[in-house]
Amino acid sequence: LWYKDGVEITGEAESTLTVLEPGNYSVDVGLSEGCTTNDDIVIEFYVPQTVESLPALDSCDNLENDGDAIFDLTQQTPNIIAQLTPSEYTIDYFETQEDAENNTNPIISTDTYDNIVPFSQTIYARIVENTYPDCYSIASFQLNSINPPEVIVPTALQECDDDYNGITSFNLTDKDIEILNGQTGIS
Repeated sequence: LWYKDGVEITGEAESTLTVLEPGNYSVDVGLSEGCTTNDDIVIEFYVPQTVESLPALDSCDNLENDGDAIFDLTQQTPNIIAQLTPSEYTIDYFETQEDAENNTNPIISTDTYDNIVPFSQTIYARIVENTYPDCYSIASFQLNSINPPEVIVPTALQECDDDYNGITSFNLTDKDIEILNGQTGIS
């Protein structure tokens, strides 16, 4: 007979028991007439901590405007750790959720990762608390390749050299609008 927290579990008299909730479980086993034994075990379920809404990582395109860029995935590690109760964690990065769930094909060069999907790619982080290595959680974030600004060669900047010594002052910001040519988000 099986018991949970000292109360008999109705209908459970087999040699195995499927447990779905934590508690103190015990069993009485009849080996033969007049010969019985019992044992008990405490069942606890560990729920891995979850990580929410990681910021995207942005990197400049490799100047060919093809969506290919190099990313340092380890920049995301402090964002992950900041959301967890202090402990020791192992964090690995993967290109697919399936790989992250199966812990296969981790990204090896995490500090110089070359994206495989142009312009925007999802990366999956597998987070394992070292105390419970069989339990893990998965978080994801985006990699965004940013096209480099278009290089504009401005027209010449001219100033008068009043004393004919070849030296004068120029206000380079006078060419900002021409150089930016309508491009925004550039500093």
